[in-house]
Amino acid sequence: MLQEGLCYAFHSTKMKLFDEFYVFYYNGQSQFLYKCIQIMDPVKRRGNNSDETSRRKCTFRYFTTVDHKQIEVCMKTLCDIFSVTARRLQVLQGKMKEGIQIPTDKRGKHTNRPHAVSDQLRDMIKVQSELHHCKAEAAYGMLKRDTDLAKTNENVIVSCKDLQQVLSCPTLKHSSVYYQRQLSCYNLAIHNMGKGEATMYLWYECLAKRGSAEVASCMLNYIIDTFEVLSPNQERKLIVWSDRCIGQNNNWRMIALYRYLIHTGYFSQIEQKFLVSGHSFCPATEILSYRKKKRTADVMVPGEWKYVIGEACVLRPFTVREMYQADF
Repeated sequence: MLQEGLCYAFHSTKMKLFDEFYVFYYNGQSQFLYKCIQIMDPVKRRGNNSDETSRRKCTFRYFTTVDHKQIEVCMKTLCDIFSVTARRLQVLQGKMKEGIQIPTDKRGKHTNRPHAVSDQLRDMIKVQSELHHCKAEAAYGMLKRDTDLAKTNENVIVSCKDLQQVLSCPTLKHSSVYYQRQLSCYNLAIHNMGKGEATMYLWYECLAKRGSAEVASCMLNYIIDTFEVLSPNQERKLIVWSDRCIGQNNNWRMIALYRYLIHTGYFSQIEQKFLVSGHSFCPATEILSYRKKKRTADVMVPGEWKYVIGEACVLRPFTVREMYQADF
């Protein structure tokens, strides 16, 4: 009966000590554990070891309180009471050996990492990040202002263009298709921001690649099909928005195309503008996000993608134009 009463008292005390222990943060918990450990000289040494030959310079005893009485426990019991590891007690033992009276957490506060990022560099990175986001917001604001201008002025054309993620066919559902060679199909979206109309230019890898020549060819076909040559003294301005992909948009071939369109009289002025890298989600990208339609589509040959794309938007269907080798 005496042993059962002691066990009950020890269990209730354990729960109380556990709650008191986890009220503190890490340093407070370490000071709490400090009070449960006593350091003293070794009482007994093994074999014929003496004070000069033995590696043990001290020993530790562990105590806890039960019914306002201090009783000695083993290291494992102390770890169980406070749900800590033996390693944490060993760290505190090392601090006791060094004569440290108040243990504090030194993790991350040492100076033995020469490649650590300095506070000055961290602050500079935060400033650059804020500047980057400010530039992105300014670009989106400029795109909105250009769009509003195009809606009120018919002589200003604002266009966004973006190349969709590669479309593959056939779109069979069994897993072995993942390891088979499929045809890659490409789709370039050109969005007229003033009228809210989108035209899709579709081709596949056997006809052409997806570089600057192909994007410029699609843009040229779009201009020829949509606009007429200006009459004398007539002015028309084109503003083209896109991401900064060098292989498709930001290159000399696109500049040559715009120069050619001015020379042939389709436009009197052309401006090419780019959204900030990493923040290039333009309306042309948004209209390409018909993911549910793509997941459920059964496409066996490249030509069937035009039906999937054409039916993707019900309210305002896309205009889909298939490109042939002669068009590039």
